[in-house]
Amino acid sequence: MSFTRLLVALNALSLSISLAACSDSTDEPSDASLLADAAVRDTGPRDLGVHPDAALRDVGHTLDAAPADIEIPADASEPDAAEPDATEPDAGQEPDAGQEPDAGPPPGCELGQVSSTATTSNLDLFGTPAYFNQGQPVPAGTYRISYVDGCMKYAGSQGWTVNAYAANQSCWYVVGASTSERIVVPPGTVGYAVGNGAYADFEDCVTASLQVPPVEFTLDQSTPLGVWLLDGPYSDNLAGLDNRNPTWRLSVVTSTCPP
Repeated sequence: MSFTRLLVALNALSLSISLAACSDSTDEPSDASLLADAAVRDTGPRDLGVHPDAALRDVGHTLDAAPADIEIPADASEPDAAEPDATEPDAGQEPDAGQEPDAGPPPGCELGQVSSTATTSNLDLFGTPAYFNQGQPVPAGTYRISYVDGCMKYAGSQGWTVNAYAANQSCWYVVGASTSERIVVPPGTVGYAVGNGAYADFEDCVTASLQVPPVEFTLDQSTPLGVWLLDGPYSDNLAGLDNRNPTWRLSVVTSTCPP
């Protein structure tokens, strides 16, 4: 070793001893410690190979890219548009084309039922018309008259029946404002002799008359409608059992219902 190198080594040793002595008397870090820390700081970035600014730029890029990667959903709190209630009927809906219309009269167009008020003690009442609709006129149109109940006898020796003949004598008529306005013979059995349209038993007559279909007729103008017995004299007739005389019901078929 040369003299110069030996001198440098001795000086360094002397400096180290002096620094050690100073470290015992003060809390301040030694130059050696500062140098060591500086060395660590200097070597840190070089060892990592990453510049602090570059790291910050990388973080910034990541933060900037985040909003593009995240899909923000629509506000779920907003209610969807209400769907129409499928149970509500469509105002423009047409009725089922396959549904057949009711052949009967519309509700409220029954004009009631009537029968003669004749009794065994007052047979002449057979000659007084019994009017539907409380005697008020009905409008022009088509009507239906149906048998409901009751029978009578045209003589005590004959059978129970409704009409002794089919028309023009000893039979009932639907009439207008007067008995001369004869429109149609109402339904019921026809005949006066037992076994020939009439019956020995009252209820058999009623059962047979119920099998006779209703009769329809058309009015050209407004008029009252009633039933009346064309016969004479009335005194030899016999009223129905318990005064159950022939009874009919009148219905509207094609017309407006009377008030």
